[in-house]
Amino acid sequence: MSEERTMRMKLKVANRTYPLNVRLEEEASLRNASKRITQMMEELEKAYAVSDTQDLLAMTAIQLASSLERQQSTSSLDEETVVQELDKLIGKLGAFK
Repeated sequence: MSEERTMRMKLKVANRTYPLNVRLEEEASLRNASKRITQMMEELEKAYAVSDTQDLLAMTAIQLASSLERQQSTSSLDEETVVQELDKLIGKLGAFK
């Protein structure tokens, strides 16, 4: 059994600091996520003249969740297309028997 290597880190989101225990390989992605959230909040604040942190966090969460939904939907469609194409190929291969 391999032991997971972890570390403590402080992650800042919306002017709040959150102490976390994370696996070493997660640190960079968490820092990037924090930066992206901050950047999105700043863009929303400028675009909509909203300054309430909770509103900005909610708007950012909606944008990120919507983006994830689109990606998952596209991924699902791609899988269906691959399965259909594989079925066609299998059918063609069966014709050669």
